[in-house]
Amino acid sequence: MTALEGLAAPRLSICQLCLPQTTFSEDLRLAAEVGYAGVSIDEGKLGPGHDAAKLDEFARSGLLAAVCCPAVWSILPLTNFREPREPAARIAAICAGIKRLAPFAPTTVFCATGSRGDRSDREARGIVIEGLKRICAAADEVGVLLSLEPMTRESGVMIDGPIVATIEEALGLFADAGSERSGLVVDVWHLWDSPRFLESLTKRAGRITALQANDYREPRSARDRSMPGDGTSDVPRIFGALERGGFRGWYDLEVFSDELWQLPPREFMSRGAKAMRDCWRRQY
Repeated sequence: MTALEGLAAPRLSICQLCLPQTTFSEDLRLAAEVGYAGVSIDEGKLGPGHDAAKLDEFARSGLLAAVCCPAVWSILPLTNFREPREPAARIAAICAGIKRLAPFAPTTVFCATGSRGDRSDREARGIVIEGLKRICAAADEVGVLLSLEPMTRESGVMIDGPIVATIEEALGLFADAGSERSGLVVDVWHLWDSPRFLESLTKRAGRITALQANDYREPRSARDRSMPGDGTSDVPRIFGALERGGFRGWYDLEVFSDELWQLPPREFMSRGAKAMRDCWRRQY
């Protein structure tokens, strides 16, 4: 018997943020046909209103809502996601997005800290902690688990002084916000080379709600991620570290690539599912 025989197959989902050319309905149909178990709903793809129809359509798809995100998803602005500029407005939008996504029964809804910009570290961290308190309260009110995604890069360039840059720092931020009911979304592209990454994956696997699966290579453009296993991040080893920790979350395909987006959406989704399964089978 091999080491993997008897283990459950990986639970695969696909992030709607990395499907720019399709509609909500097309995502559901293709994800079900390709064999994903879940879709990570992007509030922006729901469009204005008509949520009851979208809910009915989603229920009929047989898919689960995995790692969902509001249309505004960082407390402080990011280079490519600046509006609204004021943190108070961004926090209110995140809370509203969580409430809108709640009827889909997501495994989690995630947000990010954003970048400190010209603020001091202390000022930026204070804004984020107060924002997390409000966002966690809004999530608790509708029975949704909030997760945080640590981000260290924007458009392939390292962020200058990210507010949190590791799994442990992200958990510390939740501790400072007084939230014990919270999770982490770990993106390979952002954290694969962070300090003690593999050790933290195994140690904190129970707090990780999803691994956003992709691969890193030296970027040639702003959107130039690779399919899992095609870059330098050693994704099979990352999968193995999670599995040793008893990971029960989602393997969520999130590949932003101007090159790969030239593929027909079904082929993009099929390649992604195959890449994740191949990495999972080769885990060590």
